[in-house]
Amino acid sequence: MKVNIILIATIALLLITGFLWPETQNDSLYPVPKVKIYVPSKPGGTTDATARAFARSLERSTGVKAVVVNQTAGGGTVAVSTVADAQGDGATLLVFHAMLHVSHGTGRGKVAASDLTALATISRATDVYVVRADEPFDSLDGLFSHSQKRELVIASQMGGTTQLKASALAAAAESEGGQLRPVAIGSMAKRLTGLLGKQVDVSIVDLKTARQYLDAKSIKPLAVISGIRDPFEPDWPTAKEQGVDIDLAQVSEVYAPKNMPVEIREQLDSIFSAVLQDPKLFRELARVKQSPEYRGSADASDFIEDEDARIQSMLKASL
Repeated sequence: MKVNIILIATIALLLITGFLWPETQNDSLYPVPKVKIYVPSKPGGTTDATARAFARSLERSTGVKAVVVNQTAGGGTVAVSTVADAQGDGATLLVFHAMLHVSHGTGRGKVAASDLTALATISRATDVYVVRADEPFDSLDGLFSHSQKRELVIASQMGGTTQLKASALAAAAESEGGQLRPVAIGSMAKRLTGLLGKQVDVSIVDLKTARQYLDAKSIKPLAVISGIRDPFEPDWPTAKEQGVDIDLAQVSEVYAPKNMPVEIREQLDSIFSAVLQDPKLFRELARVKQSPEYRGSADASDFIEDEDARIQSMLKASL
């Protein structure tokens, strides 16, 4: 009987001090106990990989439960609307990129970047213009010269940022007296299949995929579609270096609803400044060929505004 009394007293003490009550251990720095991070794309892509790495870093740094929700309906517009209509308490976030501006600019999406609260940028990923390995040129100048002999075709995805990248290259070819016609084929896998099957002459792929196919001696890169060289492939020249004025790197951005109170935005700004400097996050991003590119809410807002202006200018030029 005496033993039982001691055991009961010990259990009571443990409960009071929290050793047997996990909830008291999870004193999260985050304003809510759980956050949903919406991604307007399927699992496995670049945006999804970024969001999941960000979610894991957020959990490690704050103790909050971070869940990634892939919502692809409406070409991603449903996910954007879900976040725009949510409460601004920090429980609902969006990880997206320049496609947000394209969607709104073409009328496919009702929500603009200005209808959301920009919280941060996370990382940068770059795409590459590639051709088959057996082509007799290895630069944009060579491509343009070749397109003067016959019309070439560049694969894109209708309504996406690749459409703008294809249109920009086609315009550059035309200015050099060449002919490069954008054709909407679809996903990156379909664009690669079309390239290797000789249905198209140029394609747009991400850096990681380009490296894999280059190592297999199937393709060769012509230009990184960015204003700066990518640290993962520093020997690959940019389009800008070769006279094509296009800078459309995929910068992953974090958004919240527009109605987020200033005090919560400032709290998240402080939290994200630590979360997005996590060395483990850097290693996870590096595995998918992404460079960390952190901006706080003020700088992210300025960056996104400039990015939107560039996208809208490109859309007008391509129509």
